Amino acid sequence: MGKVKTLVEEVREEIADLFFEHGDIPIEDVKQILKNKYFFRDNNNSYLIDDNLIEQLYEEQLEVNLHG
Repeated sequence: MGKVKTLVEEVREEIADLFFEHGDIPIEDVKQILKNKYFFRDNNNSYLIDDNLIEQLYEEQLEVNLHG
């Protein structure tokens, strides 16, 4: 798997984990949690602070939760 794909998958997994832990979590909370993770623990993945990507992956996770 390419580096970008791996980093995007990491963000996808982080969002899925947040849904698992918190249930229906608002997008703004997801963005803040990922931003905090990036700045305070893991600043190797700048996709953790990419609002457009986070919104896209959040919507995908909502669909999974709705139909899964």
